[in-house]
Amino acid sequence: MSSVIQFRFSSSKSFEAIEFSGLMIKLLELKRAIVEKRGLNRGMDFDLSVANAQTNEAYTDDDMMIQKNTAVVVRRVPATGGQPGLLARLDGTARPQHGAAG
Repeated sequence: MSSVIQFRFSSSKSFEAIEFSGLMIKLLELKRAIVEKRGLNRGMDFDLSVANAQTNEAYTDDDMMIQKNTAVVVRRVPATGGQPGLLARLDGTARPQHGAAG
């Protein structure tokens, strides 16, 4: 039996579903599923800001576990602080960051 997390981008009114197996999913895996579902894996690196749609609790640790049947609001934000962006963390390679020289 699959579990579901509902997500929507802050600019959207409707939620979309991400299906996964188990009772919880790691935040990084949820971000990976959103990137794949929305085709965001091209271009400059970025990060996704994810918060609970009901409580506005921000999920900040990629290892944080999110329970099934949770609804989240997602925002695409620039990769910051010299840290690798989401795409680099997902595939283990460095990608150019917005505004980076080279």
